[in-house]
Amino acid sequence: MGHRLLRLSHLRTMGKDHAAAASRLAAVGQQLRGAASSAATSAPPASERRGTLRLGASVELPVYAPHDESRLPDQRRLLDLHDATVRAHLEWLGRKYSLRQDAL
Repeated sequence: MGHRLLRLSHLRTMGKDHAAAASRLAAVGQQLRGAASSAATSAPPASERRGTLRLGASVELPVYAPHDESRLPDQRRLLDLHDATVRAHLEWLGRKYSLRQDAL
């Protein structure tokens, strides 16, 4: 009997925990929707298209002018595109990006 009471009290607490978790989840969802809508309205204007980056035989990505040239990487830190491993990794990342898939 004591074991049965323990189970019932556990189920009651689970119900309260579930309601609290659902409430927190709803609050997070509202915050994300608000952040997404404000980000969409404050997006910078589209920049001019400069060309196309081709990675391997099947991946093509549009290249646009940067919004802020000061944020571009230093020339010394660019990847070596003559390295086959670097090219394979960039093609994989480019494919993920073009398919809008998570790369991590």
